[in-house]
Amino acid sequence: SVIAAPFVKYKRAAFLEPEAPVAMRIDTVLKDLGLILDLGQASQTPLTAATGVRELYAHAASAGFDAADMAALFRYIRES
Repeated sequence: SVIAAPFVKYKRAAFLEPEAPVAMRIDTVLKDLGLILDLGQASQTPLTAATGVRELYAHAASAGFDAADMAALFRYIRES
């Protein structure tokens, strides 16, 4: 099941404890999504979902979550 996925277990502390060590910053995720979208554009491949995800991460970064772990996206969504 998705809930029992290894990623969820690996990121458990980051989801539950905002002060957990940062493994992947939101601003780094934004950089990577930008590279992905650039590649999609260069190959004329629409990446609609990635565009939406990047927008969501950009909003979180603008709200002050840029240096937080990527798991903080869920905290941003909950607080918005």
